[in-house]
Amino acid sequence: MSRHFVKADFRKLKKQQLVELVQEQIEHWPSSEQAFTPSMKVKDIERVLLNPNYGFQTRKPLPYTKTYLPTFGMVPASYSKKVCEDLIKNVPASELKPKPSEPTITVAIKLYIDDKRGSEPRRRSQTVTVPRINVDSDSKDVCVRWYNIYDQIQLTYAAFEGEGELALCDPDDPEYTTPLMKGDFRYANAGLQNLVIPKGGLKVVVTPLPNHLSDVGTAPTSLNEPSSEGGMHRNIKLTGKDLAVAQLPQASAVVDCALNEGGMVAQLQREASLLPGYPGFVAARSHRLTFNRVAAHWDFAAKFSAAYVGKKCSLTHTRITKNAVAQALRLGPTSLRTAEDEAKKVVDMVSSDRKGAATLMEFLVGWEIEHPVPGSKPEQRRLCRVAQK
Repeated sequence: MSRHFVKADFRKLKKQQLVELVQEQIEHWPSSEQAFTPSMKVKDIERVLLNPNYGFQTRKPLPYTKTYLPTFGMVPASYSKKVCEDLIKNVPASELKPKPSEPTITVAIKLYIDDKRGSEPRRRSQTVTVPRINVDSDSKDVCVRWYNIYDQIQLTYAAFEGEGELALCDPDDPEYTTPLMKGDFRYANAGLQNLVIPKGGLKVVVTPLPNHLSDVGTAPTSLNEPSSEGGMHRNIKLTGKDLAVAQLPQASAVVDCALNEGGMVAQLQREASLLPGYPGFVAARSHRLTFNRVAAHWDFAAKFSAAYVGKKCSLTHTRITKNAVAQALRLGPTSLRTAEDEAKKVVDMVSSDRKGAATLMEFLVGWEIEHPVPGSKPEQRRLCRVAQK
């Protein structure tokens, strides 16, 4: 069963091991943070891994923690031996014994799932066993964490698949729901909600992701409309509902483009992370590499581009663009285009095991002079220097 990271998970880990943890789940690295590189500070990597909202998880059991003596049974090391013995004598023997860890109390929960994403609803039920969190409470209510239920249900044949919005039905009125999570259920974060389990079990509903437009604004605008009098135009002020209707085609095009581009990049990042050479590709960023490792780095980008550009994205159902591939690999379009154009002499040079950016740069500058590209910036600079002479 997967769980979120805790501080104790990193107690004996070196920086390289933390980097590998991130690279294994690189798709969860938030865009709100600075781009991940292996040279980041350890405290910054740990801060992101520990944030439950980002979705980094592990399947390892919780780290072992030692039992302890009560605080009033501990004495400073600077006290004399006799004083320590006198203090210990005043502590009840029962308090000096290690406190046994309380057993985890679990509860069986029946989940009723109503999946409305298809043309016909699919209804199924599944029972899972999860830890109860209000064991010490006098309340008769049974409280559990939603992510424990979700992790267990994903291990059964009733696992949530594909994309959608998952919501909890209100036990008093099933027509009203409380959203729990939405997105691709393979990567969506289950969250930390605490749920009170009704006697009849939990009822959840899965619906398609909403495809609504963002607000198009309420500020008044003007629309030029031709007049019947002499071909003149009159200026009509639009507000409220009329404004929304007038702006709808433009807003629809902008939102659809943004959704397609963002979804396509996210899908490509997931596809790239599954390839065997991806961890090495990510680890090579911001490092001084040998020539052959540089070649391998760009070879991965070129092959990934050749395999996906022009094909239909399974998420957006549109053609994959080179710009989307460059964003997914965190490369500039120019850099990706350079990786795709090979020259044997350059490849042979870069494939060597020599080190040093200066030597490589000197060779590439010489190659650029010998093989000018019409219209390129280096060629324009060369022509300017010739004209000045």
